[in-house]
Amino acid sequence: MTTIYDQHEATFRNVSAYVILDANNQRVATIAFKYASAVTCYLHIIGLEMTRGRAGGGGYDRKSASAYDAVMKTMLKDDTENHQYYALVDKIKTALTAGNGASHWDAALHQAGFTVLQAV
Repeated sequence: MTTIYDQHEATFRNVSAYVILDANNQRVATIAFKYASAVTCYLHIIGLEMTRGRAGGGGYDRKSASAYDAVMKTMLKDDTENHQYYALVDKIKTALTAGNGASHWDAALHQAGFTVLQAV
């Protein structure tokens, strides 16, 4: 008989998910990775539409590359409704592009003042 723990392990075997907190410990984003022949990243900056990035191949940090791809697809409308998100999106983009992949996505966010907590 399969236990609930076995079912959980089977369901989330190729997935990892994180919560991103700002300096005030407020949740500002979530990020999840799905591992297959390519790594797919789902980035949701709270209040904006979720984006998806992908990185295939090998020999490099595919998680960071897919996170970079996802954040570059984050769209802000040029209106007052999204004005509050400009600084946050810019800070996340800057962190994920800093070092050109020299540091992992989570270390880059941490260096930018965010806290990254693994959820799954």
